[in-house]
Amino acid sequence: MGIINSKKAWIRIFEAVIAVLLITSVLLIVIGQDKISKNEDVLKIYKTEISMLREIQLDNLLREDILDIEFFPVEWDDFDSNGLSNVKARIISKIPDYLDCKAMVCEMNATCILEEDLGKEVYAQSAVITASLDKYSPRQLKLFCWIGTPPPEIELPEEPDLCGNGICEGDETWETCPEDCEAPAQTCAELGGIICTFQNFILTCERKIVSETGCVWDFNDECDEWSGGGVRTGSCGSWPWDPDEAYECYNIERVVTECLENPVCPSGYSEVERSSCTSEQTCLGVIIDASDTDRCCLGTCGEPPLPQADLTLLFSNTVYSLENGNEHTYTHTRTFTESNGVGVTLTQSQICFLDGTCDTWDSVNHRIEAGTSLIRFNELFWTPYNPDAFALTYLGTDDNDYAITITQSLCVQGASFTENCVI
Repeated sequence: MGIINSKKAWIRIFEAVIAVLLITSVLLIVIGQDKISKNEDVLKIYKTEISMLREIQLDNLLREDILDIEFFPVEWDDFDSNGLSNVKARIISKIPDYLDCKAMVCEMNATCILEEDLGKEVYAQSAVITASLDKYSPRQLKLFCWIGTPPPEIELPEEPDLCGNGICEGDETWETCPEDCEAPAQTCAELGGIICTFQNFILTCERKIVSETGCVWDFNDECDEWSGGGVRTGSCGSWPWDPDEAYECYNIERVVTECLENPVCPSGYSEVERSSCTSEQTCLGVIIDASDTDRCCLGTCGEPPLPQADLTLLFSNTVYSLENGNEHTYTHTRTFTESNGVGVTLTQSQICFLDGTCDTWDSVNHRIEAGTSLIRFNELFWTPYNPDAFALTYLGTDDNDYAITITQSLCVQGASFTENCVI
């Protein structure tokens, strides 16, 4: 009897465990469905923000208004006073009923943050407003949205609606179903850009060079070995009643010009062939993709500027000594380093002191080759004052004719000193 009761007890325990597992499974499924629903709402908000920002990016007039801004950041409430009324109106017209949104315009590298505490989850997206036809001055347009009222319930029709399923199919287009279809690709001109590739020409030019002359009874194959052949030039010989034939043989000299917009053959040469070619200038703005090219330039085209030398000066190995009772002397090493592949010649130097006075400019001749260092040992500063500071400035030019100015300082107080200090 005891064994039977024991078996019944174990069966009831097992049934209770199964019931707990079933309830737990149902709870996990409900929680998972709630998370999926929330993720779908967030994705819908982000898609709406991206669509709004994209529309402003593609509007030349709105983009021009944003590029005219000079002081940052521009808060949402200040859009009208900063000439952004049209941008604000466009954003407001595109905000869905269930969202509240604000925008800011910031510098490219600035942190664009909505300072207002809304007590809600804020979803933010930003877009780069890059350039117009005559201006390259990137800005950041950032959009902040939050749920004002719950998204409206969508009643599905009896027939399945293709728009909104994430697939652009059938008769759907960007205009009829932007949720599924991408915006049509625009040409470089429609995006406000230019293509830095030009149709040019290469010329093949020739001239004949007289390589041999002669007089023969019957001119025939005397010029076969020359590339330009030959011609009879008249009569010759000592028998007027039976003259020989004078001739000239030619070689052909050929040159090919570079790919130029309007090439010309060198003097004395004739054009024998003209072929098209392309030449490409450097985009001095930003490269973007367009439907007609992958090299669409927002900015201007031209030759890239020559690089400028990057020169640094450091003091090291400073040694202090007191000379003649009141001359605080600092012997040190000066290291000049060029790191951008352009040589530099320094021609003048001047020392200024803590009280604002300066020595006269001295002539120097220090040459720092591209990508190398110049080390000058046992250089000297001295002062009768304690404390004091030395600000050493050099002037010169680099190999691309850029003016170069470099300054380094040494701060001193008797036997104590700080190399490469900031005054």
